[in-house]
Amino acid sequence: MSAANAEPGLNESNVPPPAAEAHSTELPSAGEPAGAQIRLLAMIAAARFHGAELDRSDLRCSSGEPPSAAALADWAHQSGLRAKAATLRWKQLVGLDLKCPMVLLLKNGSALLLVANDKKRDLIWIRHSR
Repeated sequence: MSAANAEPGLNESNVPPPAAEAHSTELPSAGEPAGAQIRLLAMIAAARFHGAELDRSDLRCSSGEPPSAAALADWAHQSGLRAKAATLRWKQLVGLDLKCPMVLLLKNGSALLLVANDKKRDLIWIRHSR
């Protein structure tokens, strides 16, 4: 987002490339529910920011539903990344000391990437993972 360039935190030069540019071997399978695909794409984009590639075969979750926060955190750990599942309120999101993209899992099974925040203006910048 162009507004993130003028704000503290991440800017366009260090935001990961859109997940749609991921190699075909990393993309979720077409038979998975849309929410599951979006969650996986968000995790892939966040991992790429750190120069890591997530191996889809390492993800352990049941098919037919979006992967849980715990399953996604375990997947990141297997690739040497730090990850933590937590429930945050709006004030906590705005108040984060954000240095890298954060995957936000939504109640509807989808996901977004939190790419910047502004504590003074009570704003966050998000990007869809597609």
